[in-house]
Amino acid sequence: WLEFRRVLFRSTLPTYVQYLEKRSSYRIHLKLSESTIVQISSSDGENHQALLEDISNTGASLRLTKHQNTLKINDAIDCDVYLKGFGPLYCKAIIRQLKNLQNTNEIRAGIEFEQLPAPTTRKLHKVLMKLQRRNIRTDLTI
Repeated sequence: WLEFRRVLFRSTLPTYVQYLEKRSSYRIHLKLSESTIVQISSSDGENHQALLEDISNTGASLRLTKHQNTLKINDAIDCDVYLKGFGPLYCKAIIRQLKNLQNTNEIRAGIEFEQLPAPTTRKLHKVLMKLQRRNIRTDLTI
């Protein structure tokens, strides 16, 4: 005689899903040795320097010192970024987030790139994937 048995499992489904961030592009964290200075020009003519923390096809995270920051959310800025393997990236961006960093004299700014030409977007994506493959290979993801 053959006997077939079923194994049943009971589980509960979540009653809600919490979304913390909405991302349309993969973000690459740069090592401290690769972090580069970004030159920022605001619409009111002020120039700032910031440290590039991470970057994606659609935006970046920058660190600025508090005393030099006169930027506000939704300000339009011009950025000059130099990425190793990519070269200079000149772009327009909008500040989407400003956050004070605890125990430091710095602010983190989240920016969103505007109107990157298609060839620049493709090249940037290629360089970012190359950086990520290298980070995975060398286990230096942060």
